[in-house]
Amino acid sequence: MKKLILSFALFTAFISNAQSISLSDTLSTGDMFQYYLVDSATPSQASTIGNAAGTTWDFSNIILVDDAGLYNTSVIDIATSSFATDFPAAVYHEDFNSGVQTFFENTTTNVITHGFVFSSGGSDYVIKYNTDVLDGLPFPIAFGDATNDVISGEATVPTFGTVAISGTATIEADGEGELKLPGNTYANTLRVKTVETLSGLTLLGNATITRTSYNYYHTATSNFPIFIYGDIVLTIPGMGAINLKMIWSKDANPNYLSNETLKSDAFTAKLYPNPSTEGVTLSLNKIGANIEILNTIGKIVYSNSATGLNNYIDLSTLSTGVYFVRVSAGNEVITKKLILK
Repeated sequence: MKKLILSFALFTAFISNAQSISLSDTLSTGDMFQYYLVDSATPSQASTIGNAAGTTWDFSNIILVDDAGLYNTSVIDIATSSFATDFPAAVYHEDFNSGVQTFFENTTTNVITHGFVFSSGGSDYVIKYNTDVLDGLPFPIAFGDATNDVISGEATVPTFGTVAISGTATIEADGEGELKLPGNTYANTLRVKTVETLSGLTLLGNATITRTSYNYYHTATSNFPIFIYGDIVLTIPGMGAINLKMIWSKDANPNYLSNETLKSDAFTAKLYPNPSTEGVTLSLNKIGANIEILNTIGKIVYSNSATGLNNYIDLSTLSTGVYFVRVSAGNEVITKKLILK
């Protein structure tokens, strides 16, 4: 299953200390950045808004869940993109390591988004704003700026083909303050919240897509956001919902370790086989640990206590996809990504 990232190319860089965005600061071909994947159970801190003294987003205790290390994101020219024919009016493609792809252009007044592509279950969902594009906030952008925009076009949805879609986008620079990540604190961080809400009529009824993102920008560090918290919710009548939540951080938690074994001080855990088709064995060096499996939206789908050092977990009742195994013993917590095929 492809790894997913919710990244927006709407707002791209800031003038140091001034916390404003101009055309000269936006992303363009060749720009690159790297992120670590964060436990999806991390609280969003969405309610922390404003720019009063003491405004702080504390993600210093986040736990990383992926053993692949850093994920690359880069901006490429649309002519070299595999989706060039889907987004002919775009100029750039923000390609986040086989995750959510965003297609955009920079104008003299703002950034225009032409749509995005995400993947679930091995299929691509192509969302095109080819009738009414998403107009970003006008330059220069600073705390308190906000806009609402009408967006429309078509979506290519597996099973249903092409569906006409329409909706609205709300964009707001809703916070300015201190961002705490593992090992680093970033003063003068600007948070930009974007919500895209779309609907379209399918053979089974009205389908909806909502994409929400909180992007945290630090002017002195990068023109990419240094922390991203976002999700996509797709609902189709009679088929349930797809909910994809991914959180990405520039900085890593010290408890994050290598490929098969994660450890927190003296507590270690090994999960195998991974990927798996029916079940996995969780090997621990402590008895009495609590085991939880969470889906990508943070819902606990399995909970039990470890019966010994080697624990077999039956996964036959779970759907294929990405899960997170969280093991806790006292104050020590280990989280491991699990792929079920």
